[in-house]
Amino acid sequence: MEVILFAGCVVDQFFPETGFNAIKVMERMGCTVRIPGAAGCCGSPAWQHAQEEIACEVAGRCVTELSGEVPVVALSSDCSAMFLTHVPQLLHNGSAHHEARAMQKRVHTFSQWVSQHSQLPMGKVRGITTRVACHVACCVQHEGIAQSLPSLLSDWGGFTCVDVPQFSVCCGYGGGMHRSNPELSERMSADKLRAARAEGVEYIVTEDMGCLMQLRSVAVQQPDLSWKPERIVHLADLLTEGW
Repeated sequence: MEVILFAGCVVDQFFPETGFNAIKVMERMGCTVRIPGAAGCCGSPAWQHAQEEIACEVAGRCVTELSGEVPVVALSSDCSAMFLTHVPQLLHNGSAHHEARAMQKRVHTFSQWVSQHSQLPMGKVRGITTRVACHVACCVQHEGIAQSLPSLLSDWGGFTCVDVPQFSVCCGYGGGMHRSNPELSERMSADKLRAARAEGVEYIVTEDMGCLMQLRSVAVQQPDLSWKPERIVHLADLLTEGW
């Protein structure tokens, strides 16, 4: 099966290894993975900073590049939210509106795609039980996007998913808070990391690259939190480690 992997600009610029790991996982599942050439950004950074004109331009170019019938797997959940919710609204008066609406039916989160198409339970590969906390980004929680990450890790992956109360709260990255209010943003992330450590969590797993960047940055800046950045991972990185 041919699949388009939409890695997004944060992966391209800061976490290319996560993109390569996602390709490994999908190829292991039997997919032929295609990477779009000109569709490097979904428009989320501009949209989050209220630059609607730029967001429309970027999103329109992206939708045109991704047109067709091939399923699109978005590696970052903020990209999923853009394609499933915000892009059709942004392009409501443009020529790409129809394609944006049609594209909604083809977009999947990475965890959705893995849980629906993999035939190999990860737990049988790892042979261990690891305590993990799932950080589900605000854009997924509040946009009505199906959450596959916790069930994938527990039911399919054999992990122990720990319910950490602070993990229903924003990590401090959302809406550009890391720039507009960096002190509050850092404090929110630190609270989340402390709560996970108190529950004996070994890995923090997310699908959102902005959240991943935020949490890792605070872990580096505050070593007293006892979190190694490499223990804060994207789902694709964790799956590749297991294989």
